Amino acid sequence: MYPDIAKITSILLKENYISEEDSKAAEAVAKDSAGYIDYLIRQNVLSKSLLGQAMGEAYGIPYVDLGKTPPAKDLVMQLPEQDARKNRVVLIKSSQHDVLLGTNMPEGADKAALAALLGGRKLLFAYVLPEYVDASFKLYEQPLETRFSRIMTSGHRVAPEIVEEIIKEALSFNASD
Repeated sequence: MYPDIAKITSILLKENYISEEDSKAAEAVAKDSAGYIDYLIRQNVLSKSLLGQAMGEAYGIPYVDLGKTPPAKDLVMQLPEQDARKNRVVLIKSSQHDVLLGTNMPEGADKAALAALLGGRKLLFAYVLPEYVDASFKLYEQPLETRFSRIMTSGHRVAPEIVEEIIKEALSFNASD
């Protein structure tokens, strides 16, 4: 989930990542901020890496490309899923004294609650593109076999729920047909 088009445009234009003409062309075809960004990337005006850098600079935090260096599952799992999703954060690095959290919404993170969950360690933030935050949340998913077992023990609506889980699994792998 990207900020609105106006905010993204302001950030990209302020630091000269794109030209005014490129911005107007993207705004003309985009329905939302994701469409705006997609247009700029498809036109080779901007890359995901440059976008991440620009957003990180705007928020005053470094950019981490989780597309190149995905987080380890054991680190991600140290933060409860509901808290990670609520705050749009993913645990990237952890030490005895501090933790590095990746987020696409640094202003929306409940820093006090996160610090409490992480044992009072110092919180460091890095900007991560929203699609990589979402991809990190997939690490919380249980294996399909485990989900099937849970459905079968519940005893009702078994077939529809199993089909639903199969479809969700296929979609998580971007499978078709």
